[in-house]
This record gives sequence, structure tokens and C-alpha cells, in this order.
Amino acid sequence: MELNGKSTLGEWASTSPGASAVFIKNSFDFCYKGSQSLEESCKAKGVAVEKVIEQIKEYSKGKDLLTWNSLELEQMIDKILERFHHKHRQDLTILIPLARKVESAHMDNKYSPQGLAFFLEKLLFELESHMKKEEQILFPLIKSGQGQMSLGPINMMIYEHVGHGENLAQLKALAKNYKLPENACESWVTLYQGVSTLEREIMEHIAIENNVLFPKALNG
Repeated sequence: MELNGKSTLGEWASTSPGASAVFIKNSFDFCYKGSQSLEESCKAKGVAVEKVIEQIKEYSKGKDLLTWNSLELEQMIDKILERFHHKHRQDLTILIPLARKVESAHMDNKYSPQGLAFFLEKLLFELESHMKKEEQILFPLIKSGQGQMSLGPINMMIYEHVGHGENLAQLKALAKNYKLPENACESWVTLYQGVSTLEREIMEHIAIENNVLFPKALNG
């Protein structure tokens, strides 16, 4: 599919590997407004659509291209489990102790991300609860061919996605918008890189489910 300004944010996010990073950079809500066209989003933010498309092309260079729309439901779920569920768990088990280390070592620095480790623990708890519901209830239902019967569980997941989106805003605030002080140690740099990646991947996770998986499951 040839994407352009008329294409929706959901279509861009599900077919172009660089789109999500560009959307986050430009504060486009591709998680919950995936049906909005790129042109509409650019107009609302006062940026040129041609510039954003060029940024997406640049970010996409050399990246693995996964066209989510082309996958069968079972394949899509397996990829979500691999790329997001497994990855979120893996990343958070590394980031939580790293955040504790940075907070402890730089306790007296006014730029220190105090409270970040505790919040990452909270995020892991909430994500774990959410992902287990998908793994134990929703995904098996869809894989068994009963996706059209899954409106209730899907609505619950979408509702919880809103809470995850609010968490990401607080996460970014605790990480000082990923702005590092001068002479930041290697652990601090690694922490902010990791948290930034986690934010992007959770947003991608939400966008793929809201805009691709759930509609496809409900439509059979």
C-alpha cells in the first residue's frame, strides 16, 4: 500500500517502521486517534505533511519492515507477544534496578529522576496484569476463531490502554523528558535511552492492537 497524507496514522504506524518515532517526536496521538489522517494531524500541530513524510522515510532507513496489516490474526498475536509482551518484561527487569542505581548515586543532583524506579515497578505491575488478560483470555479467544465474540474483552483492553497512555506521560515527566545533565554517567545515559525506547514500544503496542488487531478480530 502506497502511503500518503490521506493515509491514517494507524496505517502509517502499522506499515512503516519509522512512523511511530516521528509521531512521538511531533506529539501525534497515533494510539487513540489512529483513524485520523496524517494531513489532519499535521494541520492540527502546524507542521508540513511533506516534512513529516520525509522524516518517516529517514527514520525507516535500514529498519526491519513489518507490515502488520498483512499478517493473519494468529501471526499478528505471535508477533505482539514476541515484540511487545516479552520485550516489555525483559526491558523493565533491567530498567528498574538501573533506575534505583542512578537515583541512589545522584541523590543530591537536582536533575536526578527521583521516583522513577518506583514508578517503573508500578508500570510493570499494571502491564503484567494487562498482558496476562490478553494472553490468557483475549488472544486464545481470537486464535480460536471467536474474535467476533470478543467485543467485551477488547473494550476492557482499550479502556486499560488509556491508563497506560497516562502512565507514559508521567514516566516521561519523571525522566525529565530524557534531558541529561552535563557529564551524566553512563548508567544515567543508558537509563534514559532504555526508558525512551520503552515509551515508544508501549505506544506502538497500543497502536497496533487498537488500530489493527482489534478491528481485524471483530470483523472476522
